Amino acid sequence: MKVINKYLQEDATTLAVKWTIKIAFRVIMLSKVVYKRFYSKAAKACNNKGGALKTSCMNKYKRDAMKKQVSDLAKGSTACSKTKDPAKCKQKIQTKIRRLKSKLGTL
Repeated sequence: MKVINKYLQEDATTLAVKWTIKIAFRVIMLSKVVYKRFYSKAAKACNNKGGALKTSCMNKYKRDAMKKQVSDLAKGSTACSKTKDPAKCKQKIQTKIRRLKSKLGTL
């Protein structure tokens, strides 16, 4: 009986970790969808400009899209509290936020 209980307990833990990763992954993917929508608007808005003006216009939209992605990730991290391992979920999202903020600094 101990062997069966140990197996069931490990299986539940493994399942909880998988759900934690899935929730973090979905939050990150949804933020990327929003980013792509913002960026495609940029291509349309900056289409009639050329050279340095177009680059400047695209960078403005890219910064705005990244800021929106960061805010969406921050809002989405509240879903981590519903997981078995909220710390791991929040860590994944915070890592993504840090990467985006470092990219924002270079634009």
